[in-house]
Amino acid sequence: MRLQEYSLQLMHQQMLFSCGGLFDVNLKNFGAIILTITTYVVILIQFKLQAETEKK
Repeated sequence: MRLQEYSLQLMHQQMLFSCGGLFDVNLKNFGAIILTITTYVVILIQFKLQAETEKK
């Protein structure tokens, strides 16, 4: 019986993650963070490719 109560509690309890206490990370924020990191990586790769092309 206690295991069933525990599983019900886990199903209905929201898990919150905090980023150093500055802001809470939820799925919406997590997606925005991943998108921002991906954008910066793509831009850095483009700069690196351009620098290598100019050396030749």
